[in-house]
Amino acid sequence: FVTPDSVSLFSEFIEWLSKKTNCEFKILPLPIKRLNLVFEEQRAIDFIYPDNPNWHITSQPKKEGIRRVYSPSIAVALGGTMVTEANKNISLTQFKKLAIPRGFTPVAWLPLQSQVTFREVSDTKAALLMVLTGRVDGADIEYNVAQHLIKKHRLGPMVLANNLPFTLTDFHLST
Repeated sequence: FVTPDSVSLFSEFIEWLSKKTNCEFKILPLPIKRLNLVFEEQRAIDFIYPDNPNWHITSQPKKEGIRRVYSPSIAVALGGTMVTEANKNISLTQFKKLAIPRGFTPVAWLPLQSQVTFREVSDTKAALLMVLTGRVDGADIEYNVAQHLIKKHRLGPMVLANNLPFTLTDFHLST
Protein backbone atom coordinates (compact mmCIF):
# COMPACT_ATOMS: atom_id res chain seq x y z
CA PHE A 1 0.00 0.00 0.00
CA VAL A 2 3.02 2.27 -0.11
CA THR A 3 2.52 3.08 -3.77
CA PRO A 4 -0.92 2.65 -5.35
CA ASP A 5 0.54 1.39 -8.63
CA SER A 6 2.72 -1.34 -7.10
CA VAL A 7 2.11 -4.80 -8.52
CA SER A 8 1.50 -7.61 -6.08
CA LEU A 9 -0.40 -10.86 -5.87
CA PHE A 10 -3.18 -8.99 -4.09
CA SER A 11 -3.39 -6.18 -6.67
CA GLU A 12 -3.49 -8.72 -9.50
CA PHE A 13 -6.13 -10.75 -7.67
CA ILE A 14 -8.32 -7.65 -7.17
CA GLU A 15 -7.90 -6.69 -10.83
CA TRP A 16 -8.94 -10.22 -11.88
CA LEU A 17 -11.88 -10.19 -9.45
CA SER A 18 -13.00 -6.78 -10.72
CA LYS A 19 -13.04 -8.01 -14.32
CA LYS A 20 -14.72 -11.30 -13.38
CA THR A 21 -17.53 -9.67 -11.36
CA ASN A 22 -17.77 -6.34 -13.20
CA CYS A 23 -17.45 -4.62 -9.80
CA GLU A 24 -15.19 -1.78 -8.74
CA PHE A 25 -13.24 -2.27 -5.51
CA LYS A 26 -11.81 0.30 -3.14
CA ILE A 27 -8.85 -0.98 -1.12
CA LEU A 28 -8.73 0.30 2.43
CA PRO A 29 -5.68 -0.72 4.51
CA LEU A 30 -6.55 -0.78 8.22
CA PRO A 31 -4.90 -1.98 11.43
CA ILE A 32 -6.38 -5.28 12.62
CA LYS A 33 -8.47 -3.92 15.52
CA ARG A 34 -10.00 -1.14 13.42
CA LEU A 35 -10.54 -3.54 10.52
CA ASN A 36 -12.58 -5.88 12.70
CA LEU A 37 -14.54 -2.97 14.18
CA VAL A 38 -15.44 -1.59 10.74
CA PHE A 39 -16.21 -5.09 9.41
CA GLU A 40 -18.20 -6.55 12.31
CA GLU A 41 -19.84 -3.57 14.01
CA GLN A 42 -20.14 -0.88 11.38
CA ARG A 43 -20.48 -3.41 8.55
CA ALA A 44 -18.85 -0.94 6.19
CA ILE A 45 -16.49 -3.43 4.50
CA ASP A 46 -17.56 -6.14 2.07
CA PHE A 47 -14.58 -8.45 2.42
CA ILE A 48 -11.22 -8.88 4.11
CA TYR A 49 -7.95 -10.13 2.66
CA PRO A 50 -5.87 -11.75 3.94
CA ASP A 51 -7.94 -13.66 6.46
CA ASN A 52 -7.83 -17.13 7.97
CA PRO A 53 -10.40 -18.93 10.15
CA ASN A 54 -7.66 -19.88 12.63
CA TRP A 55 -7.06 -16.20 13.40
CA HIS A 56 -10.54 -15.89 14.92
CA ILE A 57 -10.56 -18.81 17.32
CA THR A 58 -11.40 -17.36 20.72
CA SER A 59 -13.23 -18.43 23.84
CA GLN A 60 -15.62 -15.48 23.44
CA PRO A 61 -18.85 -16.00 21.53
CA LYS A 62 -19.09 -14.27 18.15
CA LYS A 63 -21.27 -11.22 17.81
CA GLU A 64 -24.85 -12.15 17.00
CA GLY A 65 -25.56 -12.18 13.27
CA ILE A 66 -21.87 -12.23 12.28
CA ARG A 67 -20.61 -15.27 10.42
CA ARG A 68 -17.54 -15.11 8.23
CA VAL A 69 -17.48 -17.12 5.03
CA TYR A 70 -14.05 -17.94 3.60
CA SER A 71 -12.94 -18.41 0.01
CA PRO A 72 -10.64 -21.24 -0.96
CA SER A 73 -7.00 -20.47 -0.22
CA ILE A 74 -5.67 -17.72 -2.48
CA ALA A 75 -2.04 -17.77 -1.32
CA VAL A 76 0.10 -19.55 1.24
CA ALA A 77 2.60 -17.82 3.51
CA LEU A 78 5.66 -19.68 4.79
CA GLY A 79 6.55 -18.69 8.33
CA GLY A 80 9.88 -19.95 9.52
CA THR A 81 12.94 -19.24 11.55
CA MET A 82 15.47 -16.94 9.92
CA VAL A 83 19.05 -17.57 11.06
CA THR A 84 22.55 -16.61 9.95
CA GLU A 85 24.06 -18.81 7.24
CA ALA A 86 26.44 -20.27 9.84
CA ASN A 87 23.40 -21.51 11.81
CA LYS A 88 21.35 -22.90 8.92
CA ASN A 89 21.60 -26.43 10.37
CA ILE A 90 21.16 -25.48 14.04
CA SER A 91 19.25 -28.11 16.01
CA LEU A 92 16.42 -27.58 18.48
CA THR A 93 18.70 -28.59 21.34
CA GLN A 94 21.20 -25.86 20.38
CA PHE A 95 18.54 -23.18 19.87
CA LYS A 96 17.90 -20.98 22.93
CA LYS A 97 16.43 -17.53 21.99
CA LEU A 98 13.77 -16.61 19.41
CA ALA A 99 12.87 -13.07 18.31
CA ILE A 100 9.19 -12.43 17.53
CA PRO A 101 7.79 -9.22 16.01
CA ARG A 102 5.17 -7.68 18.32
CA GLY A 103 1.64 -8.75 17.44
CA PHE A 104 2.60 -12.11 15.93
CA THR A 105 2.30 -15.52 17.56
CA PRO A 106 5.02 -18.10 16.86
CA VAL A 107 2.48 -20.92 16.48
CA ALA A 108 4.97 -23.67 15.58
CA TRP A 109 7.16 -22.69 18.54
CA LEU A 110 4.45 -22.63 21.22
CA PRO A 111 4.97 -26.29 22.25
CA LEU A 112 8.67 -25.46 22.82
CA GLN A 113 8.12 -22.47 25.13
CA SER A 114 9.68 -24.27 28.09
CA GLN A 115 12.92 -24.83 26.12
CA VAL A 116 13.25 -21.52 24.24
CA THR A 117 13.19 -17.89 25.42
CA PHE A 118 10.85 -15.70 23.35
CA ARG A 119 12.01 -12.12 22.80
CA GLU A 120 9.27 -9.79 21.55
CA VAL A 121 10.62 -6.92 19.44
CA SER A 122 9.05 -3.81 17.92
CA ASP A 123 8.98 -5.02 14.31
CA THR A 124 10.30 -7.53 11.78
CA LYS A 125 13.42 -5.55 10.91
CA ALA A 126 14.35 -5.40 14.61
CA ALA A 127 13.94 -9.19 14.83
CA LEU A 128 16.33 -9.69 11.91
CA LEU A 129 18.86 -7.28 13.44
CA MET A 130 18.71 -9.25 16.70
CA VAL A 131 19.74 -12.34 14.73
CA LEU A 132 22.59 -10.54 12.97
CA THR A 133 23.98 -9.13 16.22
CA GLY A 134 23.81 -12.53 17.95
CA ARG A 135 21.29 -11.40 20.58
CA VAL A 136 18.98 -14.26 19.53
CA ASP A 137 19.54 -17.49 17.62
CA GLY A 138 16.74 -16.88 15.13
CA ALA A 139 13.62 -14.87 14.28
CA ASP A 140 10.17 -16.28 13.51
CA ILE A 141 9.19 -14.37 10.37
CA GLU A 142 7.28 -14.92 7.14
CA TYR A 143 9.90 -15.90 4.56
CA ASN A 144 9.02 -13.41 1.79
CA VAL A 145 8.81 -10.52 4.26
CA ALA A 146 12.26 -11.46 5.58
CA GLN A 147 13.73 -11.63 2.06
CA HIS A 148 12.27 -8.22 1.21
CA LEU A 149 13.70 -6.59 4.36
CA ILE A 150 17.09 -8.26 3.97
CA LYS A 151 17.37 -6.88 0.43
CA LYS A 152 15.87 -3.43 1.21
CA HIS A 153 18.05 -2.77 4.28
CA ARG A 154 21.12 -4.67 3.04
CA LEU A 155 21.11 -6.92 6.06
CA GLY A 156 23.68 -9.69 6.21
CA PRO A 157 22.93 -13.00 4.58
CA MET A 158 20.26 -14.94 6.43
CA VAL A 159 18.47 -18.14 5.54
CA LEU A 160 15.50 -20.19 6.64
CA ALA A 161 16.72 -22.74 9.19
CA ASN A 162 16.65 -26.32 7.92
CA ASN A 163 15.80 -28.09 11.19
CA LEU A 164 13.53 -25.67 13.05
CA PRO A 165 9.73 -25.29 13.21
CA PHE A 166 7.84 -23.60 10.38
CA THR A 167 4.22 -22.94 9.49
CA LEU A 168 2.24 -22.74 6.29
CA THR A 169 -0.64 -20.26 6.54
CA ASP A 170 -3.42 -20.07 4.00
CA PHE A 171 -4.62 -16.61 3.01
CA HIS A 172 -8.33 -16.47 2.27
CA LEU A 173 -10.76 -13.77 1.33
CA SER A 174 -13.56 -13.54 3.91
CA THR A 175 -16.96 -11.94 3.79
